[in-house]
Amino acid sequence: MYVQPLPGPGRRVRVSVNGGVEPLWSRQGTTLYFRGPSRVMQVDIVKRDSLFLDVMDRAPSGSRRNWDVMPNGHEFLMVQWRATDRVSVVVNWPRLLEQKN
Repeated sequence: MYVQPLPGPGRRVRVSVNGGVEPLWSRQGTTLYFRGPSRVMQVDIVKRDSLFLDVMDRAPSGSRRNWDVMPNGHEFLMVQWRATDRVSVVVNWPRLLEQKN
């Protein structure tokens, strides 16, 4: 994985050693997070850090990113995917809560 100023000029800089998927910039735009082959990685302007072991299954191929970094940059939300998972969408859920009470 590489980063490069846009628009240029600027050189292309390699930020991953073993590739990466699902890149995500911090809210401040100074840190790039991505999922490596087995770890979640963080790249700052000056350094690259391994944050923690990534044991979550990847989203199905072609899916959108299934994780996010909270605004504080210290907490993560990751969705666990399984081949048997279904997604349910509940419309007008506040009304359902009112009816229950």
